[in-house]
Amino acid sequence: MTNLLTEQRIAVFSKVDDVVGIPDVIGRDEELAKLHAMLSNSHSHSSKSGPANVICISGPGGVGQSTLAREYARKYDELFDGNVVWIDAETAESTRASFFRSAVRLGLLEADDEASYYDEELGTMVFSHFKEKKSLFVYDNVENGTNSKNFQPNGAKYPGLHVLMTSRTTELPHDSETCMTMPLDVLTVADSVRLIRKSLPSSSVENATLLAEKVQRHPLALQLSISYIGDMDVDDNQAIHHYLTQFGNARGELPDDEKEEEDSYFKTLFAAWKVTFERILRQMKDFGESAMKLIGSLAFINPRLIRSEEHTSELQSHHDL
Repeated sequence: MTNLLTEQRIAVFSKVDDVVGIPDVIGRDEELAKLHAMLSNSHSHSSKSGPANVICISGPGGVGQSTLAREYARKYDELFDGNVVWIDAETAESTRASFFRSAVRLGLLEADDEASYYDEELGTMVFSHFKEKKSLFVYDNVENGTNSKNFQPNGAKYPGLHVLMTSRTTELPHDSETCMTMPLDVLTVADSVRLIRKSLPSSSVENATLLAEKVQRHPLALQLSISYIGDMDVDDNQAIHHYLTQFGNARGELPDDEKEEEDSYFKTLFAAWKVTFERILRQMKDFGESAMKLIGSLAFINPRLIRSEEHTSELQSHHDL
């Protein structure tokens, strides 16, 4: 039984563990506990014949919705007997592809069977496999409810099935009666400082706090800045001030006529990426432009389908990479 469960995890649920470079989740213990409580109670509120209750982690892009969902799946997968199914729900096509891939990995379908089944049939096939089991289905990156409407489990038919979603929209992607939202915000000052000093141990509390506030405690912006600063061959505190000068210049190039918080986060991320890209162009010399073209191409590809070794083999001999 143990071997079968292990094989099943590897075959179907590897997408939870295959994502490279998962950001540090320091400071999210409270959110993990809250999420666990919401999911644990979700079935007590499910309708007798309607869709299963959904817990949706929502917030501005880059604050860590997917990261929190992955960390939850890692931490609590034993509570679902290892039955965690990760669905790329950004589009209707990616949602269908995820369900079909799961059906194939479970041995329910052959790889050339996809055209023979409607969406609802694929969904029912996969859900039914877990009918007598506990399971967690994670719908990642839901942009709107219509993309996954054909793949919604019935709460009464699958009592052991739990649904977790992540979304960048603050509007409920499903019926408000069956979808409960857990808003996710930027990190606190204290958690941001701990994250910075964990990676930059010689940085002072004062400078770590300054960096955190300048990048608005945004998790993705923090990761970009920490990576940049940590790669500098100078004292952490000096590096922080150097980075903030570069960041301020990049941020100052953007108009500041919009005051909405989400617009402000966008500008912070834009500036953080701009500083990173400019450094790539400066330091990689002959390969900077090629690297930027590669990054531009990868922007159009689902990140979970990217295998780094396939894109860097021709550059592996160069120490700049």
